Amino acid sequence: GIEAETETGFTAIVPTNKPDVTREADVVEEILRVHGLDNVPVPSQIRSSMEITQRPSPESVRNLAAEFLAANGFNECMGMSLSNSAYHTGEGAVLPVAKERLVYIHNSANQGLDCLRPSMLFSGLEAVQRNQNRQNPDLRLFEFGKTYLRAQAAPEGATGNAAPTGFQESARLAILVTGAHSPESWHPDAKKTVDFYTLKAVVQNLLTRLGVSGYQETVLGTEESEEFQYALKYHRGPQEIVTFGAIRPAILKKMDVKNTVFFADFNFGIVLKAVSNNKIQFAELNRFPSVRRDLALVIDSSVSFGDIRQLANKTAKKMLSEVNLFDVFEDEQKLGAGKKSCAVSFVFEDPEKTLQEKEIDHLMQQLQQAFENKLKATIRK
Repeated sequence: GIEAETETGFTAIVPTNKPDVTREADVVEEILRVHGLDNVPVPSQIRSSMEITQRPSPESVRNLAAEFLAANGFNECMGMSLSNSAYHTGEGAVLPVAKERLVYIHNSANQGLDCLRPSMLFSGLEAVQRNQNRQNPDLRLFEFGKTYLRAQAAPEGATGNAAPTGFQESARLAILVTGAHSPESWHPDAKKTVDFYTLKAVVQNLLTRLGVSGYQETVLGTEESEEFQYALKYHRGPQEIVTFGAIRPAILKKMDVKNTVFFADFNFGIVLKAVSNNKIQFAELNRFPSVRRDLALVIDSSVSFGDIRQLANKTAKKMLSEVNLFDVFEDEQKLGAGKKSCAVSFVFEDPEKTLQEKEIDHLMQQLQQAFENKLKATIRK
């Protein structure tokens, strides 16, 4: 029924046999049904405004990463953005953060959650602890989230809850692996537990799946990180892409986590920039054969394979397509204290012609000189 009808509107009385008519749009739908959709004039032109979105879409990159991780046996976890400041301040702090840099909140319902998390680590470890206490210690987890810090110190004399002068909000992706590498098996050579290289493979494969390459590697020791016992950082200059490694035992003990936990912390904002700058290029298979040469380098134990690969790519980047470490040998009597022998393979190819023996010998001489001069290496014959 209709009442209070005017030139511009009316009030509709909905009968009891129409329980689905609850709003104006439902009334319009009923009128169109009676009037007939074919009797509604259709305009000859449709106008719309263009919506400019970020390319690539952060949501699509996030879904791509999540699908890759899920396909590799990972489960997504969702922790709260709220955290306990006791993790970071006071005598029992396990990951120290200056009090004036924490983003405090008033939470009268739960005083144990009194700040926004400055790190993704503890929400992940809380999930590990909860699963471990319920007989589920073998975990592969990932979480998308944000971390929060005050951008600047609060004014002098201000309390911990004083209004901040600015914030740093960072999009992150956290990955944790712990426990058994694979389910129990009869195979005698099956890998027992996860290790650093389990996580490294996941990190590298994820970056490859997203098309991120051309990054530098920096090894972090115990003195260089508050979170990690040892770690590896991938970065482009000062821009950190990801840092991953083994969590310090003191942190695990504080969180009552029994097994070693390996943790990767992606700066997802930097990952998005790297993905947006990535240009996919296609090339046909090389018609000319590749050539492999091996070198056994005696170097200081402090020199990493990353240093060798970086120097090799810099020295012979036009022809060098692959560098691989296939053996490491250490013996004080044969090599000397603090020395190791690394067997490294180099694969050369030229897309325009077949490489001649003289060209390959010249490239190997250049590499040997670079290793001897820059890395103080000697060549084992």
